[in-house]
Amino acid sequence: MKANSSIRTRCFVCDEPIKFEKYPKLGEVFTCQYCGENLEVVQLDPIVVDLSWEREMAFEGYYAEEDHGY
Repeated sequence: MKANSSIRTRCFVCDEPIKFEKYPKLGEVFTCQYCGENLEVVQLDPIVVDLSWEREMAFEGYYAEEDHGY
C-alpha cells in the first residue's frame, strides 16, 4: 500500500489538492474541503475525481422530479 503522502489528486472544480487518509474506492463520493462540491472517484490509477453523478445530472438539467403519473 502507498504511503499517505502519495494518496492525493486535485479537485475537478477548484484544482486544490485533495489528500486521502486511505486509498479511496472507485465510486466513492466525498466533499471537497475547499469548494464544497460533491466529487466522485472515477479512476484509481492515477486517482481521478469528477463531479458526483447526482450533482452532474442536476447541473445538466436531467434531474427531474419523480413522475407520479399525473
